[in-house]
Amino acid sequence: MTSMKTLALLELHLQFVFCIVVMGLVVSPVVLGDNFHYRNTLMGDRAAALGGAFVAIADDPSGAFYNPAGMCLSTENYFSLSVNAFQTGSETYKNVFAGKNYSYKSGSLMPSMFGFTSSLGKGKKMAFTIFVKDYEIIDQNDTITEITAITDRTYGISRQLAFETSTYYLGPSYSFQLNSASSLGASLFTVFHQHRTVDLQFQTFNPAGTGKYSFQNVYINRHNISLLPKVGTIFAPTQKLSIGAAVSKPFYLSSGGRYRIQRTSTDAATGLPVAMTGAEDNDVDILESSTLTLRLLGPWEFDTGVAYFWSDRTLFSADFIFYTDDPKFQDNVTVPTYNWSVGAETYLNDRLPIRLGLFSNNPNIPAVKAGLKNQLPYVKLLGISGGISFLSPGSSVSITSVYSFGSGQGQVVSNSTAVQEVSKSNLAVMLSGSYQM
Repeated sequence: MTSMKTLALLELHLQFVFCIVVMGLVVSPVVLGDNFHYRNTLMGDRAAALGGAFVAIADDPSGAFYNPAGMCLSTENYFSLSVNAFQTGSETYKNVFAGKNYSYKSGSLMPSMFGFTSSLGKGKKMAFTIFVKDYEIIDQNDTITEITAITDRTYGISRQLAFETSTYYLGPSYSFQLNSASSLGASLFTVFHQHRTVDLQFQTFNPAGTGKYSFQNVYINRHNISLLPKVGTIFAPTQKLSIGAAVSKPFYLSSGGRYRIQRTSTDAATGLPVAMTGAEDNDVDILESSTLTLRLLGPWEFDTGVAYFWSDRTLFSADFIFYTDDPKFQDNVTVPTYNWSVGAETYLNDRLPIRLGLFSNNPNIPAVKAGLKNQLPYVKLLGISGGISFLSPGSSVSITSVYSFGSGQGQVVSNSTAVQEVSKSNLAVMLSGSYQM
């Protein structure tokens, strides 16, 4: 699940649009979609239920995402389909307007994965997979009044926000066994990312009903295509222990988009809306471009994992992932970060495995500092996952749920040094089916 965010830097020359009216309060325009965390969606039914601790296992089609070296360790050919039957998230900024909170809420229903593996001979496997890495829809209408009673300061804000973002990975994978104890594999994903934002804000000033007013309308449409190669290896020194490692980095191919921003002109001396004359060049500022670019986050990602097979019915797994920063990313400053996962699986009987997982989802941006403006929400997330599968000869059905939550700090009001406490949560319920071909 992805989160809901302020627009940090669309491009450097767009910074001035953050503050509509200096003397007023305006909620920052948004380019949502969580660029600030890397683990917004856990792929695959089994892997997600293990909290994403799958680098040292990776023996089903979702292994193409976690560690392609694991696919050849399975003797079966698989066809898998996962559907997030329900996905919802919220992000709440506390005490924003005169003690009132402001929240973003999202929800979606989406297919999260499609894939199959096929044998190419002894110890060799190929796969083709499609992953929906991020998908978020927001459609909300907010009205906040009685923010202050001071003359020429903001009385109320009305906002209509419609937003959709999606990121798809699709491509082939190949893995082969070097010997009985080790394997290698590689995936090459084409990454498609797109988002659209329509953000309409209307602001009234005191005295209520007779004061000035202003508006800001933002339309943004951006898309990007990148390549993401991933290579990995798995080494099993004993029958009970497996060690995995993988590395990946996306490479930008192309992007495009456009934006249009219409806002009330302001008086440079007072910061208030100008006296309306009915003339467009006096009343309205317009900024637009049809050559907007978008470069997705492109850090190096280093994945390591270990799995211990306690018995033929029970296993434990753990992963550690390190991400570098990405100085070429245009939207905001990034910093190195890491994540971890632990998971456990046991079979209650031959046809009923259950799984539990715990994982982190740490931010890749600097922590909020006092005295600065337009800072992004810095929230460390902790996730809990669980799932159960119902097996039958040649097929299985799984139900998996993933919940993450956390708190931190952020700034939701444009061009203000005020810092708000932020709480965030995401919930996804996944229904999955697999068939052994």
